[in-house]
Amino acid sequence: MFNKHDLAGAGRWVRDHFSNWFANSFVMMGVFFIIIASIFIGMYFDGAYARRWSPEADAETIFRNYGWLISLAMVFFTAAGIKAFQEGARFAGGTMFIAGMFFTVLSATQSIGVVTLKAQQMMASADAFKKIEDTDTTRLDFLKAERQEIIDTRNSEIARIEKSIDAIRFDDIPGIPKADQDSIDAYNARIDVLRNEASAKIALIGDEIKDEMETPETAEEVAVAPARFDPGIEFWAYVLAGPNATDEYKEGLTYWYMLFWSIGCPVMGQMLAVYLVITRRTSENASVTEQKPDETNPTPDGPLQIDDEGYWHIHISKALNTRMPARTPEGMCNTYFGRMTPKELSVHLYRRLDERMELPRATFKDAKGRTRKYDYAIERGFLSLERPTYLMQEHIDFILLEGEYAPEEKPKQEVNGKDHSTDLTIQELGQDDADRPAA
Repeated sequence: MFNKHDLAGAGRWVRDHFSNWFANSFVMMGVFFIIIASIFIGMYFDGAYARRWSPEADAETIFRNYGWLISLAMVFFTAAGIKAFQEGARFAGGTMFIAGMFFTVLSATQSIGVVTLKAQQMMASADAFKKIEDTDTTRLDFLKAERQEIIDTRNSEIARIEKSIDAIRFDDIPGIPKADQDSIDAYNARIDVLRNEASAKIALIGDEIKDEMETPETAEEVAVAPARFDPGIEFWAYVLAGPNATDEYKEGLTYWYMLFWSIGCPVMGQMLAVYLVITRRTSENASVTEQKPDETNPTPDGPLQIDDEGYWHIHISKALNTRMPARTPEGMCNTYFGRMTPKELSVHLYRRLDERMELPRATFKDAKGRTRKYDYAIERGFLSLERPTYLMQEHIDFILLEGEYAPEEKPKQEVNGKDHSTDLTIQELGQDDADRPAA
């Protein structure tokens, strides 16, 4: 059950840390969600692209799975490379990172291939429509020319026949013989036939011309010309090049936009590697945060304010690696544990002994980020480079100078009537030397 001390501590945490914790957690959860979503979207793009390269329908699934592998390799190879590089495996990390960059190029190319296909279809559709419009215009011109040719042929033929009639009528012979009159009647009949045939052809062509020139108000279905470029491209072309932007300029702008749009998903997926770096750095910073203990209630039954396991990992390791020539419990407490009393430190250490706290391997990062060893702790057998070590009674005895590490009793030294045998020395109150192990 919770007691009033627990509730008071929870209230102080909410007051001092909740807003910062919530903001950081919300942001990091949002970043993590974006990264995961981008991985699945990238898998869809890569799978759709790779599937198009399948030589036969039965192999489409295999090619699609290969596209998925490229998308996943891009993200996880890069993340594993950076993680290995952080752990000191520089060659392996660099190799994985280079492989991740290789698959990043492939994934970005696949995304571009999927996205630009739609842009190419839009431009091809617009070009086809324009070609049809041009063909329609050519046909209209052809029909008009054909109609005019019929009219010209009719008029020419009628004019020739009328000349023949005039030649018969005005041949300087009085009267018109019956044979000549029969010829004139035949010519007139021929003229009527020519006019009727020409009129029928002209009327038929006129209907075709009317259909070609049909307006939206009279047409039952109106074909709307498809847009050659996306409205977003039209907008930026107007902003960048003005109202006179050519189709070639808009086409180039389309491909540039598709490039940046397509590589956005692989870039978001690559943020997983950066995310791992951020979370690791945040975790390390949290693990070295030192909190001052509550000195007003140091008993085992009271609330202990230092509850960060990372704090104890670092400070116990430093204490076990100490190079103090003349140690005392008070000196160890003042140097490595925030000046708490030996009684307070004993409460904390035994509580963690009961919890079977696991100490980390005997390495640490110095101020320049280099990996160093706790050499003295290794020589004393307290810590190991190969495996973690559980907190043991021997560790507590060494820190608090108890058991086999208890100092031999010194005779009291009185100066001017005062006992100075338990006074702290300069070395005991010196700076922490755990960060400066022997080379």
